[in-house]
Amino acid sequence: MNDLSKSDLERLQGKWRQVRYERDGVVSPQDDEASWSPLTAFVGDTFSVEIADGSVPIAGLVRLDASHSPKHVDYHDTHGEYAGTTFLAIYTLEDDVFSFCAGGVGEPRPTAFSTGPGQVLRVMVREV
Repeated sequence: MNDLSKSDLERLQGKWRQVRYERDGVVSPQDDEASWSPLTAFVGDTFSVEIADGSVPIAGLVRLDASHSPKHVDYHDTHGEYAGTTFLAIYTLEDDVFSFCAGGVGEPRPTAFSTGPGQVLRVMVREV
């Protein structure tokens, strides 16, 4: 991990509330996500996603690489439906807004912050 990646990982620590979601080129209204209401926690190089009912359907390891443009993030799920799977993504981290765009299972890393088939975009704000 380079110094830029370490700095971003340090800034990412804490809890983040999802405020925007897009999959396969379709933006999902936040109302559709109300029952899910994901809150992602980053602790060290791990992440976990807690949903509205208090359960944690997804958890794993996160690896940032800020030496690319756009910056790269890999999510390796260790808990949940896709345990053992690594998802390739790109990210931005500006102030208290974290955004990433990820490819699906076996899909290549996206190159832009918009989705096509098999891709998902999530925008999160720091939980205060």
